[in-house]
Amino acid sequence: MGLPFLRSYLHGLYIIALIAVIITISPSEAACCQDNNNHCGAALSSLCESSNLLPDSLYICEEGGDPSPIQICLDGCQTHVGGNDICKHVLVDNKTASQLLPETALKRGQSLFSPDKKTKLSMQMNGDLVVSIIGGDLTEKSVWSTGTGSLVDPPASINLFENGDLVMLNDKGETMWRLGTAGAKYAGASLWVQNGGLICLANEPDGNCLWKSVASVTSTPISTPISTPISTPISKFVPRKN
Repeated sequence: MGLPFLRSYLHGLYIIALIAVIITISPSEAACCQDNNNHCGAALSSLCESSNLLPDSLYICEEGGDPSPIQICLDGCQTHVGGNDICKHVLVDNKTASQLLPETALKRGQSLFSPDKKTKLSMQMNGDLVVSIIGGDLTEKSVWSTGTGSLVDPPASINLFENGDLVMLNDKGETMWRLGTAGAKYAGASLWVQNGGLICLANEPDGNCLWKSVASVTSTPISTPISTPISTPISKFVPRKN
């Protein structure tokens, strides 16, 4: 009789001690969100005083509440001034690819080619994103660009987000140019380099373009970093044909 009673008594003490620990820890970890932005775990750790936040994971916050995990950032988490942190994107190294997948990017000096290898999308070293046609003599004729090559703080990469927006970031992670195609209509689409000098946002390589570039068009660059969404695309928009 004595041993079972002792076990029950010790178990009861363990439960009481566990509740006490939870009550003690919870106030320091709860309600540490101070805005409604996404944040890297490393940026939240000092506010939340919690060892449970992973530095390279992305969390969503609601002011006055607790951070909730969104995803683990395999390539690290990138903080932005004012919030809305993002996972760093895997950079494309395959110079024969025709597709830029969601949540990937082209950095300066990298290119994508159309299936016939006559159309080239290149993120140039000066920060300009250029579509060019390669002639029989291997000369390149530019037919479309973002016009961002003259910015004082040039973009370092062109990033395709899961929401469908195409965004150019500088070395600080600030937005220098965006296409303005974020939304349910474009979410999950890839950027395809097509034969004939075009780039196209679509769900399939031969699918209907949700957006496409227009030959001989240079879009308007953003001279200063932006932090708010643009309601309409900066470059010329071609509506989807039903």
